[in-house]
Amino acid sequence: MTTTAPAPAPPFPGTPRRSGEAEPDLLGVTIIHRAMRAATRLLAEAVGRIAEGEPCPRERQRAAEAEEIDLEPLVDDHTVLATLLRRADQALPDFARDPATGAAALAPLFAELADLLDEHIGEEEALAFPIMRTDVSVGDFDRVERMFRKGTSVGQLVFLLPWIADQCTPAERAELVAGAGRPLELLLRVTESTPPWR
Repeated sequence: MTTTAPAPAPPFPGTPRRSGEAEPDLLGVTIIHRAMRAATRLLAEAVGRIAEGEPCPRERQRAAEAEEIDLEPLVDDHTVLATLLRRADQALPDFARDPATGAAALAPLFAELADLLDEHIGEEEALAFPIMRTDVSVGDFDRVERMFRKGTSVGQLVFLLPWIADQCTPAERAELVAGAGRPLELLLRVTESTPPWR
């Protein structure tokens, strides 16, 4: 997959990694990518079953309504997916009005989105991760991760933490929890014991 969109400007002047220095830890990015792929695939499969006639109660329908899904971060971060995301966004109100007919239009869009996201993230990791490991300093990578965390609200964390943790192996989870700090560890325990959708 290729894109002609210009690369975004870096948020700060970088310090290249020097030979012999530690590589940045990409586990968090890898798990987030894995969670994005898994969630998109689950959404595609669920709406596909509705399109095939599976009942869709109102509570389930609300989970896929336009006002419940913020597609903008994917559009901003992955411009190659923008057209498909717009089409899916436009189809969501029809699903909200009538899941029986709306799912037939939405299911193939979500399936295509899941396939495209798999391809895009696979290529992104194959191309960018080796460069990040060899050329990005640990300090710069940690600084970027802190910038992302700073922009995440507690409400977003209540959803994101259990979603991301669900994609981890026990060893990955232990490593992420150890690096996240005590407040995030406690929030994860609370959100896993009382899921926000119940």
